[in-house]
Amino acid sequence: MSALHAHRCRFVDYTPTPITALAFPPLYLKNNQEFSSQNLKLECNFLALGRANGNIEIHTWLILDHDASKYAWSLYMILSGLVASKVDTLAFSLKSEIFKSVKLQNYRLFSSGGGTEVLEWDLSNGEILHSVSSQGGSIWSMAVNPASTRLALGCEDGSIRILSLENNQLAHWRRLDRVKTRLLSVAWGPPVIQQPGKPVENGNVSEISEDEGEIQDWEDSFILAGCSDSSIRKFDVPSGRSVERMTVDKIRGEKTDGTFISGDSLGNVKLWDSRTGTQLQSFTAHGADVLCLAVGSDGNTIYSSGVDQKICQFSKINIESSCTKTSINKWVNTGSRRVHSHDVRGLGVWPPYAPVPSSLLPSSPVSFLASGGLDMSLVICPCTKPNSKTLGSFAFESSQYRRLPYKTSFSNPIQLARGVGFVLCRRSNSLTLWRINNLQQADINPISSGSDWEELIEMELRLKNNLVASAISNDGSWIAASSLNELKLFRDVLKRSVGELQAETNIYSERIWLIIGGSWASSKLYVVDLDSAINAVRPLRLFEYHCMQDILIRDDDPKETHSMGAARFPTLDSQQKRVAITCLATSIDSQWFASADDLHRIHIFNLDSLQASFFTHHCALPSFPHPIIGMVFDPLNPSLLAIGLSNNTFQIFDVEARQFPCWADNLEEHVGLESLQDPLVGITFDSRANPDNQKEDRHVVLWGNSWICKVKLGGFIGNATSKKRRRESRQPSLTNEVTVPPQSEKRDEDLRVIRRYRPLLFADFIREDELLLVERPLVDLLNSLPPAYYRPKYGT
Repeated sequence: MSALHAHRCRFVDYTPTPITALAFPPLYLKNNQEFSSQNLKLECNFLALGRANGNIEIHTWLILDHDASKYAWSLYMILSGLVASKVDTLAFSLKSEIFKSVKLQNYRLFSSGGGTEVLEWDLSNGEILHSVSSQGGSIWSMAVNPASTRLALGCEDGSIRILSLENNQLAHWRRLDRVKTRLLSVAWGPPVIQQPGKPVENGNVSEISEDEGEIQDWEDSFILAGCSDSSIRKFDVPSGRSVERMTVDKIRGEKTDGTFISGDSLGNVKLWDSRTGTQLQSFTAHGADVLCLAVGSDGNTIYSSGVDQKICQFSKINIESSCTKTSINKWVNTGSRRVHSHDVRGLGVWPPYAPVPSSLLPSSPVSFLASGGLDMSLVICPCTKPNSKTLGSFAFESSQYRRLPYKTSFSNPIQLARGVGFVLCRRSNSLTLWRINNLQQADINPISSGSDWEELIEMELRLKNNLVASAISNDGSWIAASSLNELKLFRDVLKRSVGELQAETNIYSERIWLIIGGSWASSKLYVVDLDSAINAVRPLRLFEYHCMQDILIRDDDPKETHSMGAARFPTLDSQQKRVAITCLATSIDSQWFASADDLHRIHIFNLDSLQASFFTHHCALPSFPHPIIGMVFDPLNPSLLAIGLSNNTFQIFDVEARQFPCWADNLEEHVGLESLQDPLVGITFDSRANPDNQKEDRHVVLWGNSWICKVKLGGFIGNATSKKRRRESRQPSLTNEVTVPPQSEKRDEDLRVIRRYRPLLFADFIREDELLLVERPLVDLLNSLPPAYYRPKYGT
């Protein structure tokens, strides 16, 4: 087969928004024997990531077979923010009910964007659930107490407002003393246990006992606030008074077990005694402002970062004195590394620290540190405390970190109209359309702008929420863009704008049908006919196969009295479970289309009919253990569907036969893409065909952030006759045909991985032998930001 011509496009100026906040959910700490560490397993962890455009991304880490797989991180949910909004702080809390399973709906998520309101998000449908004013001006910081019953807000007027979270409410509870300064950060002190007949001592963490029967309830002791006047103030929660003031530079506060940490604008990290208010130790660890702090899972490690892009680790060690024969605890700087190219705005550690005995906490195979900032990428790094038993791959200083790709939505922000060579780029509230003029040139020069490519139009849309999906027809005549609650449809360069449907993902087929996949609020599929002849948009069919009904059968309340002879029947409760449709694909002949949801289910529909009433549901695939990244139909064999999964594997499904082909059963073992560092981002079929043998010459192209791979399916199709071929290869050849190579060499021919193009945003075939590659180098992204911190060294 002839070589491919690669069109390297770097003129697409797609820029993800910076990361401004990170948050992990807390662990359950209430006294309940049914909710012990044996019942709670860290099967699925969640990470909330806030961006500067107001969006909040929920990532999940799936642990399969007790192995912390590096491919397990996947985008789980997107909370679409309002236009012209931002996210400054994020905080998780637990709901009041007791759950024995770890699900996202069991948590509550709060956010603030520097305004006067704190928002609570509905994690079942992605919408705003509550909005409460701070009554004290702009919100600079917020924090949830360890018991998940109170939310503290640091306000512009110098006061701490405390909101009550009990009984799943969000209401004002009390206001602490006001001080004449802004509260830049707040942190709750360690909780204490109040036993019957024993008063609560502020900051006394020694009352925590492993005997669960003696524990009555958690009590909040104090709140620390970092102020704009270079001071730390300590507030007593029971009285609401400011009881202590410690002078430092501007700080970011974080709690530990009796010792609290501050980072100032001079790059100093200081440790303080919470009882006496005196400084214990000070480290000049950074060259500029400290913007974020995090505490390790065991409370014996601290992480700090900020403007100088360096992440420092501090560990508490036990030092024995040779003179006094006593041992004391000291903090030392045990390591640092630079994994970002610009300011670091957020740090988070999973599992989160909790000031309770380790026997009450669920076990985790490894601790890891999440960080993000202005360079727009999320970095995951193992951060197990260094000791003699720690493996090098899990220690912070020597571990291999992983940088997640720029995937800010389920649908790719880049779309291609193959028929006319149009490239569509989606941003938060705008669309840009380019045209590639010279398709015969192998590499498009990203600097020249007159001959190779040209920008056709840029549209600024009036929306309430940010855009989440977009699509363009094959001939470039239709453009669709949707937010969480609105869809806009454009024809012939903004001559027509119609429709307001709720959509999450939309893909065009060749017969100009718009397929709309609903979000969490509807979970429905819409098929819309774009009839160019009559200049009308007509809805054709509605499918509800992704909607789920949870049916619960329960007995009546046994406390209720029943008259004699009255029969007692079980009560039937029906509750619709909301899912989101995350991926769509249509065949080139418009006969099939497939849809996938966030429960890893795929449904196949048959549209091969002149009447919409005969559009039918064809089949449903078994649920996959991994999230579905992408789907694509073979353009030469439209009944063949390729499915890409988040663990860097793919599956082939025969739609006509309603089964997985036998030759595709062991694709995972033969391909071996699990060794690649970056996860799979997209999948497509090679549209070229060998006129002599189309079946044996099919290729699937998979790509990630830093790699692109071409897999030859012909080698796997012929595995059933491999023994016969080996026998024939041993016989003397009477012709000039090439003998079958050994299995290892054949595998190299069937699998080719190229790392020349990075970072990749999009890859697809624009012609039969021409592959379009959209790259967005990190240097170009950083050029759109203010200059990063740089301190020249002596002699340079």
